[in-house]
Order: sequence, then C-alpha cells, then structure tokens
Amino acid sequence: MLALLEDELIVDENGCIRAKGGEGYLFSLDLEYKQYLKEGKIDERLRKALERISMSSSAKIYKINEKKWKVDDKVYPCIIEETDKNLNIYSESKYLIIWPYGFSLKTNKEGAIQVIDDAGQPVVHVGDKIGFGGGECAGCTGEDIAKISAQLPNDRCPGPYWIVGEI
Repeated sequence: MLALLEDELIVDENGCIRAKGGEGYLFSLDLEYKQYLKEGKIDERLRKALERISMSSSAKIYKINEKKWKVDDKVYPCIIEETDKNLNIYSESKYLIIWPYGFSLKTNKEGAIQVIDDAGQPVVHVGDKIGFGGGECAGCTGEDIAKISAQLPNDRCPGPYWIVGEI
C-alpha cells in the first residue's frame, strides 16, 4: 500500500538524513471512529482502521485535549486530531529515509546537503518540506534494506525506515 509522508528533511545528531517527525500527516479517518478514542488500550475497531501503521500490541491512547489524542507506542507513536470533517493521523516517528536505488547525497557549493537522483539532478535539499510516496518498513533490519537500496543504514542510523517510492 502506498502512503504519503509529508515532512521536512533534517540531519540528526548522528549525521543521518531523516524526516523531522513530530506530526507528519499520514492519512485521515471518518469522524465515526471518534467514539473509539478512549484512554488506555486501543479499541479493536480503531486498531483495524489504523492498520496502515504498525503499532505494537501494547500501544495506548491518551487524550491531549478535546480534539487531540496521542497514541503512545514504542514502535509507532502518532497523534490523532479531530477536524470538522475527519480524524487526521500524524506520525511522530523520525524515519530514516531510504532513497530509491541510484539516488545519492551530495553537498553543493553553498554547503547544503542535496539528494541527487539517478540522472545526477538534485531533487531535494535538507531543510525542504516535501511529500514522499512510499511506506514504512515496519520491523525491517539493515539486511532487509540492503535488498532494496544501495544506501545501507548502519548502527549509527537505525530505523524506523521510510522507503521512498516517489517524490
């Protein structure tokens, strides 16, 4: 399933390029699911509606205010926010971005870090806010990522991983 991650690119304290995290929009649910937003264990009907994200069985919901809830989860923390029309789901994960095969990183003359596509053209700079098509690779290891990308994560740059399908 193709998902969309809208976020800003950052370089973390270990020199790894990540999505900034802290409420990147993922998708929306119908307002009818609000009835299942109760503190504590996640209702099975809500869990099924949230199946696009890989939450652990121990994930719990906490109310932040009248229109906002936090899903507290070590695997996939997220925010659920009510709008007039739906419930928006936002990621709090700082994904390590796994670029398509052939993409690379380069520093330009001004010292900005760029992502270069397989034709040698810059497609995005660190600090840009962009939307990525693709998806989370829940539970993936560095070995799993090596099968789909030449850009290999290492111990310095652990997951969670976002596999970029399109920019």
